[in-house]
Amino acid sequence: MSEESPFGAALAALHGALTARDEGGVGAAARQFIGGLGGCDCPEVMARQVLALLRGKRYFNDLRDVAEALLEAGAKDPQVRRQYAQAMIELGNFRPAIDELKGLVATLPLGSRERTEALGLLGRAFKQRYVNAANPTSQRTREDLAAAVAAYETEYRADRRHRVWHGVNAVALLCRAARDQVDLPDHPAPREDAAAYAEELLAAICERRDYREATFYDRASAAEACLALGREAEAADWLKSYVADPAADLFEIAGTRRQLVEVWQLDRDRPPGATLIPILEARLLGADGGQIVVGAADTRQTVANLEKVHGSDGFVSGDWVRTAQLRALGVARIGRETARGEGTGFVVRGGDLHPCFGDEMLLLTNAHVISSHPDAHPALLAEDAVVVFEAHDPAETWHVAEELWTSPPDDLDATLLRLDRPVTHAAAYPIAASPPLKDGKQRVFVIGHPSGGALAFSLQDSLLLDHEVPRLHYRTPTEPGSSGSPVFNASWKVVGIHHKGGRLPCLNGNPGTYDANEGIFIGNIRKALASQFGVSP
Repeated sequence: MSEESPFGAALAALHGALTARDEGGVGAAARQFIGGLGGCDCPEVMARQVLALLRGKRYFNDLRDVAEALLEAGAKDPQVRRQYAQAMIELGNFRPAIDELKGLVATLPLGSRERTEALGLLGRAFKQRYVNAANPTSQRTREDLAAAVAAYETEYRADRRHRVWHGVNAVALLCRAARDQVDLPDHPAPREDAAAYAEELLAAICERRDYREATFYDRASAAEACLALGREAEAADWLKSYVADPAADLFEIAGTRRQLVEVWQLDRDRPPGATLIPILEARLLGADGGQIVVGAADTRQTVANLEKVHGSDGFVSGDWVRTAQLRALGVARIGRETARGEGTGFVVRGGDLHPCFGDEMLLLTNAHVISSHPDAHPALLAEDAVVVFEAHDPAETWHVAEELWTSPPDDLDATLLRLDRPVTHAAAYPIAASPPLKDGKQRVFVIGHPSGGALAFSLQDSLLLDHEVPRLHYRTPTEPGSSGSPVFNASWKVVGIHHKGGRLPCLNGNPGTYDANEGIFIGNIRKALASQFGVSP
């Protein structure tokens, strides 16, 4: 199919937007592709290309929407169903992913590649649900761990020489069961079983390496096998070889980091995590579009896990970390339903933006997330939005009662909203009077919902690059879904609202472009409200 077709044009637009790291352009290209499905069938190869691109660059909301639209249009390709389930897992919506994968496995022939991939992903869904629950004493979560091990083992035992990815996940989970003291009926001695599998895996991988057949998947798996056997120096060598392979994309490397942090429970500040995790992070931060988002698993065990901001600033106080955790209470995921995030917002005391709003707690987000302004289309309308404060209670929801003010995406890209009931669980954020100094040393931090999923703290590589109000440019990592997140200075005062990232022109008349994220200075939002409502803030 030529580029002149609606699907070819959408694919070309997607390539261009991904190259430019243009979040809005990626969403527009995805919608263009979906729009073409109303007129004709999409060739299977092109659908796979679009899904692979979105997955590889971690645009999981768009991946979900495109895969869902293909399924609604009658697509029969098992890969489309699998990619839909992948997106749902990444967005934290495990039940529909598990149901989809079970149905897919039941329809595919034994030994087929897609069945192998689907079983591995089913194991991932159960694994992630166990990790997220962080409650090994719960009967349901123990069942999730057993189901994850069983899914991975089924495929590994079918072909121990080639299905090492499944085998190494079984190894990691058996080691986790031993640490969490979870009894698995099929594995009365899980650590010993893990070691036996790990030796088998390494033997198979080393044989392939000798014949130059080892893939980047093999290298990552070998690193984990070495970790299970206590051979940490070898694990580091395998990881270095893994990240050097150009075939390993950001999705895979970020997944390996997540595995080490969430399943193996490695800590970047203590061995062996102090050696292994930076190898992956260096590759992520050095790549076009690379980023690291510190999520719940990085912070769950102790406050001390957040007490080092990874940059040149060294250690920070426990009070600083506790303030960060308090700020998280006022950050909201915004979507069409509870489990599906389209963006982020945060609560502010209305009177801190304009006196006419008094002490009422209002929600601030991007116009391209929620707005009635015609230039903000296809943003959510206020009446369609569901708001969840995950750090407070992920099961409790708010809705929007009224859109009070909005500025379109090409201006301040902000919308101020009144919710349908009071927010009493979060304290008002202090508002910064001015942006941080432009001395090349200041850092800014973002709390939001990357990829529309779980709440995350963006703390690493957090340098403020420049500002030319209303625009703030910073390296602080974000992902699609972070739009509308609060941007904080080092004192945890709000300095802006995050709204986009990509290859941006330098500010203040400086030539050239750079990879940066951009926020809007909160002071300009206050000025715009003063102009509209006629009272000085």
